Amino acid sequence: MFYSPVNATYYRNSHRRTRQVDLSRRFSEIVRQNVGAARQPSLRVWYKMRPNTVAAAILGLFVVLALGVAAAVPLFEASDEAAHFLYAHGLVSTGVLPNIPTRDDLDDAAARGDVVAQWSIESHQPPLYYALGALLISPTTRSDIADYLRSNDLIFTWGRRDGNSNQWLHSPAQPSGDTHVAIWTLRLFSLTLACGTLWCIFRAAFLATGSTPFALTVMLTTACIPTFAAISASVNNDNLVTMLCSAAIYWTLRVLRFGLRKYDWAVIAFIVSAIALTKFTGIWVVAVVALGLWLALRDGKITRQDALIVVGAIAIGTVFNAGWWYARNWELYGDPLAVQATQALWGRTFAVASESGGLVAEIPRIWQSFWLMIGHLHEPVWGPAWFYVAAVVLCVLAGVGWISFTLYLASLPQETASAKNATIWILVFAALLPVGMLIYGTRMVDISYGRLLFPGLVGIVPLLVLGWSRLFGRFMTILTVPLVIVTAVMPYTVIRPAYPTLEQVDALPETAIPLNIRVADSTLTVLGYEPMPRTIAQGFGQLPDAAPPLTLYLTGNDPRNPALTVAWLSARLGQNLGQVTMYPGMAPTDALSDSIIYRATIPTAPLLSTCVYDSFAFQNCDIRTGRIRLELKWQTDGSTILNTTGTDEQNRSILLPGPTFGDDLLASYTVSNNRIAASFGGIVELYTPLVMSEYVLLPNDAHVNLVWDILAAPPSDLTLTVQIFNSEGAFVANADGDIDGYPAEAWVEGAVTDERIISLPDDLAPGTYTVAVGWYTRDDLARLPVTAEAVRDNLAIIGTFEVLP
Repeated sequence: MFYSPVNATYYRNSHRRTRQVDLSRRFSEIVRQNVGAARQPSLRVWYKMRPNTVAAAILGLFVVLALGVAAAVPLFEASDEAAHFLYAHGLVSTGVLPNIPTRDDLDDAAARGDVVAQWSIESHQPPLYYALGALLISPTTRSDIADYLRSNDLIFTWGRRDGNSNQWLHSPAQPSGDTHVAIWTLRLFSLTLACGTLWCIFRAAFLATGSTPFALTVMLTTACIPTFAAISASVNNDNLVTMLCSAAIYWTLRVLRFGLRKYDWAVIAFIVSAIALTKFTGIWVVAVVALGLWLALRDGKITRQDALIVVGAIAIGTVFNAGWWYARNWELYGDPLAVQATQALWGRTFAVASESGGLVAEIPRIWQSFWLMIGHLHEPVWGPAWFYVAAVVLCVLAGVGWISFTLYLASLPQETASAKNATIWILVFAALLPVGMLIYGTRMVDISYGRLLFPGLVGIVPLLVLGWSRLFGRFMTILTVPLVIVTAVMPYTVIRPAYPTLEQVDALPETAIPLNIRVADSTLTVLGYEPMPRTIAQGFGQLPDAAPPLTLYLTGNDPRNPALTVAWLSARLGQNLGQVTMYPGMAPTDALSDSIIYRATIPTAPLLSTCVYDSFAFQNCDIRTGRIRLELKWQTDGSTILNTTGTDEQNRSILLPGPTFGDDLLASYTVSNNRIAASFGGIVELYTPLVMSEYVLLPNDAHVNLVWDILAAPPSDLTLTVQIFNSEGAFVANADGDIDGYPAEAWVEGAVTDERIISLPDDLAPGTYTVAVGWYTRDDLARLPVTAEAVRDNLAIIGTFEVLP
């Protein structure tokens, strides 16, 4: 049944071999009892079809999810995708391996406009993935590659990162060449490798436990890690090294369980040598393979000669297949790993403060980017906060399960020790060694990406699921639900909002408000905009990121390639609450067409990032009930503001009405618990007012709290007046103006609170003073008729206070 090319007579020792196989089967039975066996009816679904058929269905689901992510991520916006693609592109174009550039080389390339050389920054990587990719894209010409390499200077030159997740500018014009075909070819190549990874992980999990439900759950969990789905459909050599490491662990478990089969030694040697020629961070596999050989030798699965054959084959294969690469590094850079040359290009001294804070500070970033991160570290696209909390919960549950499982294994008879330890140690080492490699690399180079742990998924995920199985048994698969949901919806809820592209429309929609304001000395014109919601309920716990996007309609272009700045302004004080500068639709404005109307979506949530929210209200921002306006400006170098002109050719700023953030919960509570104190012309009603101070000692102001209920659309110039009279009815002071920055032109039906502060004369005589309120139009100073218990000149008398001597 088993074959060894060195010593076939070894297996005649049937007593020893039978004992070891029995131990292995005993451990598999232990795992099956804990992860859910065939006798558990809720897992019948796994057995109605053949396991390989179910695994193929999971692969199909994974392909659909990964393609959905790939379709949502613009070309080159996946993490480091441009640099990886340029490596393969360079191999096809020049036929020679690239050298590691210096920072001066990159600066020189940028100065002469050689964008391909400027962004070819993965030359330190071994070439296997790129050589295979070069063969695949060799039929394409890629003559328009430079069109895809227009960097977003808002990030790299101006340092404007908020709202700029895109590293590149994307022309809305149709491509003139077939670079996009080459990019998608390599994306599909990566996806094929990822499918191989999933299959190896499935087989490895089954070999480790003998449980089909367990292995399928491991496969499904891996497939639905959102970052894995994103990287799997991008141009990245992590996909090849992850597949090779998974295959190496699978073959190690095969040897540990069945001994050395025909040609296993050659397969293992080929896999390890391929890893050495793909990415150095995967070389940890050699230690796991060595551990597996030692355990197999200890348990009598292989002979000493078998182990030596495998070790020798690995050494010879690695030297023959990958040795030339490391010899080349030694010749060019003075060491086989080119550490100094790589560090000179990617060392931590070049990392900006927002990206690098030392290993301890970067652990949360590594953790988050392992589970869900799209794009680049300069401004990564993260998922919803609840998902990262869910990931922590899943890991904590696995840890609790592992404690229980370890105690259970410790209680078993000693005769099962060799079988249980062998499998567990292979998985543990496969999970921990990639972490060690990441720590080693991160100390020297700013590479704190969680995806660098993916070669260890073949150990990490089985250990995770094994912990779940101890706690939940047959229901363990349910814990994959958060992963499946997030991976399925993130193209629409996470990725597309972060990378809003331009859409072409035939005409300005009827719902849009025309503007026809253009940038001076160009044809770039803002044709109109979609009106934003009139109000946004603040309420308790309502955060500023609820701000709706701004939709603009553009046409024309400007050779200066200006970017658009959008700012929130408080209507009450003109306070700038925050601003964001970006290229509409991530497109260079010098590439737009005069004959096309574009719809651009501008996310406005980053504008309010400076506001701090506590339990009751926003701090540092005058927006609690203030009217927010949007100001549009065009900039060319981070500071130069371009003039805009309307149809009258007069310079003008673009000031748009935005929504009002209202304290709806507080106002609604007040309305529901108080009576109507006054009604003004059927337009607005006043609920029980509160004169805050019964007594005032000068020099202090009088404070009045008001709650208004808006019933109908008012005149646009309607203004509130709060007046104070002495005991003889003579006018003393007043405070006129809009409701706390909420002008009547912005009113919508509903309640709103207002606080009035009336400055009192310092020489005011002691006595009793009356407070009255009313509404008038500024155009003709006519007051709205009022209905109240006490009225004076269409003013409702709402209370009194005493001025003390």
